[in-house]
Amino acid sequence: MKEEKLKPKEKLYDAITEIDDAYIEKAENYDFSKEKFTFKKRHIALIASAACLCLVVGTVVGVLLGGRSGGAGAHEYGSAYMSYNGPVFPLTSTSDVAGIEVTRHTNWDFSPYISETLTQEMHPDIPENTETYTYDRYQTESIVSEKYLLTNTTEEDIHLSLLYPFAARFSDPIDSIPQISIDGTESETTFIAGKYSGSYVPAWGSETSEELVNLYEPAYWTDYKALLSDGTYLSESMMDFPSLDIPITVYEYSNLTYMGKDEATNPTFTVHYKHDPNRSTISGWGWNAGGWDADGTGYYGYSRVYIPGGNDIDKGATAYFIVIGEDIESLTTTGYDNAGCENGNELNGVTYDFQKYETTLESFLLEICLSEYADGIELIAGIDYSEEIHILSILNQKMVLGYIAQLMYDNGILSEDNVERYDTGWLEDYVYEFNHMQRVMYLGFEVVIPAGGSITVDATMIKEASIDYVGENRDRNGYDMVTTLASPFTFTKQTASISNYDSIEILGQNFGFDLENGITEVELDLKEEHYWMDIRKKTIEK
Repeated sequence: MKEEKLKPKEKLYDAITEIDDAYIEKAENYDFSKEKFTFKKRHIALIASAACLCLVVGTVVGVLLGGRSGGAGAHEYGSAYMSYNGPVFPLTSTSDVAGIEVTRHTNWDFSPYISETLTQEMHPDIPENTETYTYDRYQTESIVSEKYLLTNTTEEDIHLSLLYPFAARFSDPIDSIPQISIDGTESETTFIAGKYSGSYVPAWGSETSEELVNLYEPAYWTDYKALLSDGTYLSESMMDFPSLDIPITVYEYSNLTYMGKDEATNPTFTVHYKHDPNRSTISGWGWNAGGWDADGTGYYGYSRVYIPGGNDIDKGATAYFIVIGEDIESLTTTGYDNAGCENGNELNGVTYDFQKYETTLESFLLEICLSEYADGIELIAGIDYSEEIHILSILNQKMVLGYIAQLMYDNGILSEDNVERYDTGWLEDYVYEFNHMQRVMYLGFEVVIPAGGSITVDATMIKEASIDYVGENRDRNGYDMVTTLASPFTFTKQTASISNYDSIEILGQNFGFDLENGITEVELDLKEEHYWMDIRKKTIEK
């Protein structure tokens, strides 16, 4: 009997690999005055990885393929992984916590590793070729449960604004969001998400280059230590979003069609233009490739799109050329026989409808970019539209636009010094990518601890393993936690335990668990910042 683990979520640049079927919330009556969204979450069973929709982005695929999440190897404590999913963070607060003492217990439940036996028929409609396969499947996840006891040592009631942090992407399953309860009662929480938590690096094989074209997500817990320690990340997470109410000029080319009599190799439509980069910024939607070069009088550039009758993967029926700032000069359109767009290969018979209009960047994103993938589905929190619900589903319209705006202002076309990854100006880079970037997210909630009394706060979540995609350690799964990082609380005691562990073996750790001798609960040293364990699914003998 064959055993397989469910395919882990990919950490490559999903701008070329995935976009959710439904993208934005269309709830017309929702109050968009706040960037935070309060919701009451039902516990949802373990969710399989989402299906994805492929998008090929012309000739730049090799450059924009995505970012590494760190290489495999050893650190002072624990291991580094190709895909690091972040530690379990401690409870934190934006309030004055003087007079509050806290104990913490963390349990790692490995029941998702228990194999489920499945039977599948291949080619059931062809009796002579029908084959039946039986195999075991399991999840590389842990159910992490935390219990905090908060004690008020003063003679007055204390009101606290609490935050429970977790590392995730908007594209992660919704059960990646912790479920919070206070004294046994599920709590309403306010959702807050920070900015992209990683950085950018040169393309693979171009380490000597200074061009930052690949994502580099946090690769080890110390990256989060550097990110969170001074409190700036959390403070910025709670700020208002930047505005996208920016005037733009749109050149819309629709119904692109090749009407020529002769068969074209790969009919291609191009727009050539001249602009002053100090006076205008070029963007677009629906193009496959582009380029530019400078001379003494300004910058020349072009964008190109395949048209119906050409590339079967990426047919561009409509393309939008966008100008922010001063309008462009010397705009010409040309059809070519193929994507090389070389002189002598011009193609007659390319037709299209054209209109030029002015709008705002915000309106364009809503009306064209986001609505294109909404597919008529309203993403309203709390409503299940499919078996595969992602964190994205709890975002309202203002939040979706806000996180896209953050990316544009921090590193993209609206930045004073944009990262080379976004040099094309294409809106696809932002619309697709914001959803798949690693972030630290927070669940906010309010509590009152009576004088001399205590409350308990419980948090339960699905924690996906850190993994290696390839190599000798690809079956190794990593889990870790930090004891006090970015938390203002005085912890008097922390403990950890492990449960439902019969299906796994521990390869390395610093917790002190000894499964063979029945040591499944340990007290943690509060001076130790980081605890980790590497585990592996036990081999099933058949």
